[in-house]
Amino acid sequence: MRSSIRRSAGLSGALLLSVTGGTLAAGPAQAAGAPEPRVISCSGTIAETFSPGLTVRKRPTRVTAHSRLTCTGGAVASVVFSSSYVVEASCLSNQLISVGSPQFRWDTGGGSTATFTYVVGRPAGQTVSAGVGEVMTGRFAGYAATRVLASPAPDAYKCLGSGIPSAKGVDHVTLVAQA
Repeated sequence: MRSSIRRSAGLSGALLLSVTGGTLAAGPAQAAGAPEPRVISCSGTIAETFSPGLTVRKRPTRVTAHSRLTCTGGAVASVVFSSSYVVEASCLSNQLISVGSPQFRWDTGGGSTATFTYVVGRPAGQTVSAGVGEVMTGRFAGYAATRVLASPAPDAYKCLGSGIPSAKGVDHVTLVAQA
């Protein structure tokens, strides 16, 4: 199990870097009154619950997700956010889903709301979601947003039986100021 999580994290990290087109490096804290940075990059973990649990049969499922990320770019050091939505889902489905708006809470105070449209795939059995969107309200409103999430392959026996009640994985968000 641990080796599959390490493989997933390694693959996810490579995917995150290829999607965001760069490396992740900590930068200095932003001075008070300084202009907002052009790029904010945040990486960390996501925990999701599924109700009812995911099985091989596609059905309406409430997904509740909570992420905790560390950021680079100087403006903020971290962000936590959550979202909850209902989607037709199963252990096996690949789909295009448009999700409600996650509520970001920045470590510096205040918040933001973003909207994303995701494509979900299952390469090598793991779940990978790639999303594009925009920050709609609050700090960084108007910034373009990308998000990539990845979690290890679900337990096939649980998919055939009682279902997968939850999953944990990696999460990466990049915000880019639009010209």
